[in-house]
This record gives sequence, structure tokens and C-alpha cells, in this order.
Amino acid sequence: MKSNNGINKKKIFVIDDDAAIRDVLISILEGEQYNAEAFSSGKMALEKAEKVKPDLILLDCYLPDENAERVIGKFREEIDVDLPILLMSAHQQAFEVARRLALNDFLAKPFQLETVLQAVRKCLHG
Repeated sequence: MKSNNGINKKKIFVIDDDAAIRDVLISILEGEQYNAEAFSSGKMALEKAEKVKPDLILLDCYLPDENAERVIGKFREEIDVDLPILLMSAHQQAFEVARRLALNDFLAKPFQLETVLQAVRKCLHG
């Protein structure tokens, strides 16, 4: 998708069971001219990714009825092995999950919006 100035917009999937967090993240990402889409489950996001490949995923570590490691594995196996993924959680032990899976970054909740944007920029633009 192209932005108004002709530059390709990066596609970001936000996967979190908390609607308020999804809404805030979508708002700030779209404010930075990213093409952001929210999902309440990894399964829904994976179905969409089969049609439109995201450039980055922001994933809540603890989704109801879903294992984040399994969701990450499916994205890496079925969509792109090098797909950047930022893991988010209020639980500090999720940092170890992110480290063990060699994810791009970990965002501790509650997070500062500028911290989120810095992590997104780092993943997408180096």
C-alpha cells in the first residue's frame, strides 16, 4: 500500500486480546503512517497473513487459548521465517520467551508509546 507521498506503507499486525491496547497501538501506528491492523487472536491474524503478508507483528505473549510460541512458529513456518516479531507482555518472564525464540524485541506492558515506536522503527528500518 502506498502512502500519500508515494512511499510504500509498512504493514503491521497487532495481536492482543485487550481491545483497549489494540486500539491505542493502531492509533499511534497509523499516526506514524503505518498500515496497521488489529486482531484478537493469532489464528485470525495468520488467516489474514496468508492473503496479505505483514512486515511486522506485535504479539501479546499471553493470549487466551493460544500459545504464543505456537503462534510465532506458525508465522515463521507458513508466512516468513525472518518475519520481525515484537513480543508484548506485562509478565517479565515473557522476556525470557522472547530471548529464547530470538525475537526482535520485547515490550513490557504498560509501555510508553515512544518506546513502542522506537522498537517498531528499529525492526522495520534498521
